[in-house]
Amino acid sequence: PLLDVIHRAQMDAGRADVSLAPMFNTRVSIAQGPITVRNAYTLCPFENTVRVLELTGEDLKAALEYGAGTCTGYDFGRSGQPAAAGVFQGFNFDVAEGVTYSVDLTRPAGQRIRDLAWRGRPLAPGKRLRVAVSNYRMNGGGGFDMLKGKPVLSSSEVPTRDLLVAEFRRL
Repeated sequence: PLLDVIHRAQMDAGRADVSLAPMFNTRVSIAQGPITVRNAYTLCPFENTVRVLELTGEDLKAALEYGAGTCTGYDFGRSGQPAAAGVFQGFNFDVAEGVTYSVDLTRPAGQRIRDLAWRGRPLAPGKRLRVAVSNYRMNGGGGFDMLKGKPVLSSSEVPTRDLLVAEFRRL
């Protein structure tokens, strides 16, 4: 649910078709009751802002594949290996809102994103979408080189965490 709030804030700020974002801090939880500004700042501790890029279906799939590459292959418990490859950094595991897809960890890295669809139809590799990302990601931050140099359709100078505060106020 917290990641849903991040996606809604990014999509609303950029009037985007899709939002691509990580759960910045995977250990954050917000207790039942009033939500504070501190909660939003804990959820999104960086000075990121939202950029809307024009990405193709192929670009989006490449970004999702890169994130899925942080996971080890699933072997149905035969090896006892952890699900994350090396040290898992939640801020480099981006997921998307506005599209549907599955991640098949039984497949090799680079072939894990399955059934990628937009508006109920398979997402064609050449289909162009408005995708909201952070300014950090736009510059290839975290190894997301496939996003560098893509056309910027709109920019927000409001820090994402302030967008989250506004989103929490609407809840």
